[in-house]
Amino acid sequence: MPSAYEASPSESTEIPRWKWRAVVAVFWLVVIGGVGLGAAIASGLFDPPYAPDLLLARADADGLPFVREQADARLYTLSLPVTPPFTLALTARNDGPGDTGWGLWLVLALPDGATQDVVLVITNDLEVSSPIRAPGQARLGLHEFPHIRAGENTVYAHLREDGELTLRINNELVETGRFPGATIAGGGVALYREAVMRWESVRVYGRATPNG
Repeated sequence: MPSAYEASPSESTEIPRWKWRAVVAVFWLVVIGGVGLGAAIASGLFDPPYAPDLLLARADADGLPFVREQADARLYTLSLPVTPPFTLALTARNDGPGDTGWGLWLVLALPDGATQDVVLVITNDLEVSSPIRAPGQARLGLHEFPHIRAGENTVYAHLREDGELTLRINNELVETGRFPGATIAGGGVALYREAVMRWESVRVYGRATPNG
């Protein structure tokens, strides 16, 4: 009498060779990709752009000429190139209270005769200003920015020849704007309230003239 139960052929638990090859291939792709990414980062591939020539390098911003006060920030001037490309990079720490800060400022002259104010300030409360300012804007418009460090920071402005302005903190993007035909009418260092500065570097980049 035939049994009511018929055994089915046993299924093999061995992983097919093609699956092993796929796993190994993916593993090596991840390893190679990670090594390549690390090398690219180490080589500065992902660093923000700078204008080609270092025009000014200072160890601090002490003794700069005072220009004016704007939105509780005192503005001090640096010697800057008039035409882009242009980069301003400041590195420092502020040992003042939480509601104090520092950063950079620019005035862009536009082809229609108008000007555009830029004030990029960071505070020890880990806040950043809204840098590209509307006409008549009285306050800095502070808001939280997760990439501000408790110690040393770098603030950065870069104006390309096509008029694209990029503002960064510690290589992280804060804001961009497009100002075709803009030139640099002024700029420098901004100190907000009673900041206590410990400067690391002040650097201005542009394009050197042929006669140096």
